[in-house]
Amino acid sequence: MKPEDFYGSELLRLNAVQQLLLHIEDYQRLLEEKEGRKVIQYCHARIKTPESMLDKLERKQLPQLSYNCSDRKGSRMRCNRRNSDSDNCT
Repeated sequence: MKPEDFYGSELLRLNAVQQLLLHIEDYQRLLEEKEGRKVIQYCHARIKTPESMLDKLERKQLPQLSYNCSDRKGSRMRCNRRNSDSDNCT
């Protein structure tokens, strides 16, 4: 089954998350060239395949129409902390 058949119009929003992270990765490369350090340690996004989603629904004994589970997409980004006293990011 194709993701667009399974997720329908929701796939556009799911793909938008992946596109956003690609832009963040591009920005990271620019910052690394400019400042000589990695501000963003890593960036990752994924959309759960229809097969994986259906398997999860079956394991949890949920109807196939409840694919609107919270983990159908995921993204993670980790930033490095600056070593400056004036920076209070953690």
